[in-house]
Amino acid sequence: MNDSATDVKSSPFESIRPLRHLLWKDLRLLRSLLLAALIGPLAVATLLCLIRWIWEGSSTDLDGSFATLLFLPGLVTLGAAPTLVGTENEERTFDWMRRLPTPWWFVVSSKMIAGLLLVLASIVWTGVIFVCCSFFLDLEMGSRSKDVNAGWVVFVGFCLLGYVNLVVLTCGFLTAFLIRNSLASAIAIIPFAIAWLVCVSLYASWMNPGSTGRLFDPQTSVGEQAVFAMAPLFAHLVVIGVVLWLARRRLVGPSDEPWRFFSWSTDVRPVALKMGVAERPSVVRALVWQHVQQNRWLLQLSLLTMCTALLAIVMMNRRSEMHGLITFPVLILLQMTLGVSVFHGDNRMPRRYFFADRGLSPALIWWTRMLVPASVSVVLSVVWVVVSIVLGFEAEYLSHWGVSLLAIYALCFLVGASTGQWVRRGVMAYFATPGVAYFAIVLAALATAPLPHGLQTMSVMSVAVVISLLALLGSTWHLTLLTLRGRERWGLWLPAWGWISLPIVVIAITSVSARLLEMTVLLGDSGG
Repeated sequence: MNDSATDVKSSPFESIRPLRHLLWKDLRLLRSLLLAALIGPLAVATLLCLIRWIWEGSSTDLDGSFATLLFLPGLVTLGAAPTLVGTENEERTFDWMRRLPTPWWFVVSSKMIAGLLLVLASIVWTGVIFVCCSFFLDLEMGSRSKDVNAGWVVFVGFCLLGYVNLVVLTCGFLTAFLIRNSLASAIAIIPFAIAWLVCVSLYASWMNPGSTGRLFDPQTSVGEQAVFAMAPLFAHLVVIGVVLWLARRRLVGPSDEPWRFFSWSTDVRPVALKMGVAERPSVVRALVWQHVQQNRWLLQLSLLTMCTALLAIVMMNRRSEMHGLITFPVLILLQMTLGVSVFHGDNRMPRRYFFADRGLSPALIWWTRMLVPASVSVVLSVVWVVVSIVLGFEAEYLSHWGVSLLAIYALCFLVGASTGQWVRRGVMAYFATPGVAYFAIVLAALATAPLPHGLQTMSVMSVAVVISLLALLGSTWHLTLLTLRGRERWGLWLPAWGWISLPIVVIAITSVSARLLEMTVLLGDSGG
């Protein structure tokens, strides 16, 4: 009797105990992203406040840079689903979960709840920092309509931010269950999310022809917002159903291999037997082939993203603001991802020990890893610049045949390649690369502050860019050598940041020396 009563009393808690254990495991998987979500906005806000103090003043452009804080939750959201699902794929823990006496929807629900908690924490924390900066610094964020309540505008803005991040998170789970490679699934989120948000914008324009194509518009009432949101909400539920179907197929099906066409399946593929001795490929050819095979999903998705971007600018009718949105956030993120992919595949298993045990030279490993991603990066950059110029887009970054834009893309690619060597997990490297690039840019801007205005010319900036490119190339080569020697953690972190700091230190020394020389000349002229 007592036993039965105890069972009845504890049964509600016993039924959800596996879900609690799975949620604890998934939250531990996200602890690095959570730490980055907490430290990143605080560090960015601190650097922006420092820049504002150095330039001594308030302007709309300088204060508008604080709006970059609102993009940081998107980076966290991009890494959530690939970390939760892609890590399980790469470490083969899904095979272990399939043998547990736990319903498959417990596993999926745990991952979705953990992803939602991470996104919510990131948005709330970033929103608190942004509101504090706006209140204490009295930021001027551009023109504000006097007819609209400021509190309502902030509320609608954060609703829009939350909806966009929810869309990105859903697309992340969709691609993560479709594609096993975590880095490839992360980059596949971009075209899915862009297509989704464009369809929502077209729907909002169709429902309300007088609107600007925004689902959440501060000029509309709450009732109109609710009516507009019905169809996107239904579409969102349908996509979540597709995610659940893919997850069930992965966790309950006969195999956890990714879905493929029946004609590509190994059991129906025609096999031709050929008697004789096969020609042994060269080491260079084998290494290049192996690198292409382990990154084929990422390379294909990079080409798909570029085709989507080209199709978008063809339909833009020379709208420069949309062209800039794709040119910088989207394609810079694509270049960084291609850079991370250079050494990402060798950090799995890990294959680098296999190469070291067989005595392959670091030079051979380095240039065979760099060959294909760097070629794809150069082709995508040149095609984007040429097509933009041919279509008649006019922007300052496209002047002089887009040389400055090509240099920015090359720097972003090399920053990704360097970060991918000292941040071992691919998804974390994918997330950390924009942060490393941003901090390097801010530190470089601080280093150039003492530079006299007479030396702030294109030729001086070109020399600084060349020094940065050479330093990043040297970083990838040095880190390859250290990796093959078995260095870990601080043995890689310190040299990596040393190479990144090298051009910044050179720029700072040059700027201070030029400023001192200018002051010496002025004092000499005044004394004479």
